[in-house]
Amino acid sequence: MSVHVQNSRMTTAKLRQMKAEGEKIAMLTSYDFTLANLVDEAGVDVILVGDSASNVVCGNQYTLPITVEEMIFLTKGVVRAAKHALVVCDMPFGSYQVSEEEAVRNAIKILKESGCDAVKLEGGEEILPAIRHMVQAGVPVMGHLGLTPQSVNQFGGYGLRAKEEAEAAKLLHDAKLLDEAGCFSIVLEKIPAALAKKVTESVSCPGWSSLPGRPAAGCLRVSLCRRSPARPAPAARRRCGGGTRAGSSHWWRWWRQWRPEWPASTIRRESGWWVGRPSGR
Repeated sequence: MSVHVQNSRMTTAKLRQMKAEGEKIAMLTSYDFTLANLVDEAGVDVILVGDSASNVVCGNQYTLPITVEEMIFLTKGVVRAAKHALVVCDMPFGSYQVSEEEAVRNAIKILKESGCDAVKLEGGEEILPAIRHMVQAGVPVMGHLGLTPQSVNQFGGYGLRAKEEAEAAKLLHDAKLLDEAGCFSIVLEKIPAALAKKVTESVSCPGWSSLPGRPAAGCLRVSLCRRSPARPAPAARRRCGGGTRAGSSHWWRWWRQWRPEWPASTIRRESGWWVGRPSGR
C-alpha cells in the first residue's frame, strides 16, 4: 500500500510527487458507496466515478445519456466511502461542450454538490479554453485522450486510437497542451503502449494507461464492473472476479510489484483479475 495513502488523504500534489519519485499509482472505477469503500480500504490512490455508469448502472448502450444530476448522485456515495483516495467525477457529455461559462458552472456544481476532489473531461485542444477557465476557478481537472467514449458516434466504435502517425502526433501535442493548461493528470485510453510511454515522459503530470498488460505510464486504471445484461461498452467491461476488499487489495499488491517484462497473461493468472485485452492487440 502506498505510504502516501497510509499517512493522509490523497491530493493532486501528492500524485505529481509520486510520479516524480517513480512511485506507481493506481486508479480504480467505482459507482457506489459499497464498492468504493472496499476499493478505498484496499489502498487505491484514486477512485474515478466514470460516466460509464451510464452503461454499467443505468443499462444504456452508450455513455452519452447520463446527466450531471445523475453523476452527482452517484459520486456522493463514493465520496462518503473514500477516506484516503482522491475522488474524480466524470463530466458527462453536453456539460462542458456548449460554452466555457457553462463548463465552469457545471464543474463547480459537481464539486460543490457531490463533494468530489476533481472532474474529468474528454478531449484535447478543442476544450482547452474550458479547462483553463476551470483551473483558474480552482477546479482540479483530469484530462482524457485517446479513445474518448463520448465521441463514439464520431469514431464509429471503440477501437484502438492513435495507430496512425498523424493521430499519434496530435495526441502528443494535445497532452502537452493539457499539461500546460494545468491538468493534474491525463487518462490515455486505448492507445498503443509505446505512445502512452512517450506521452507520459513528455508531460510533468501523471498519465493513466487504461489498457491492462502494458501500464507503460507507471499508472493503471481498471474498471470494476459487475456483470450486466446491458453489456457495457468495451472500455467499461473490465471486471474483477470478486468485488471484495480482499480482491481489491490482492490486485493492488500485485500492481505494486508489476514489471514491464511480465506477459499480459499474468494480470489474470497472478492477480485473479480479468481486465480485458492488452494494449495494441
